[in-house]
Amino acid sequence: DAHKAGAVIGHICHGASLAISARILKGVKTTCFCAVKDDVINAGCIWSDDKCVVDAEHRIVSAQTPEDLP
Repeated sequence: DAHKAGAVIGHICHGASLAISARILKGVKTTCFCAVKDDVINAGCIWSDDKCVVDAEHRIVSAQTPEDLP
């Protein structure tokens, strides 16, 4: 509901699993911890190996690990 309302959504590390369950990753450029990489790709996202990714169009911010955030 928050995503549909236009809120910025963020996920770090394994948090991408929640975004998968919410079905909000299709077509989104994102990153995540390597253990869930295949899951986010299979959910339809555009996976990036960057440590932190901002998909402004879809209002989703992601990072591979908490240490990757400034």
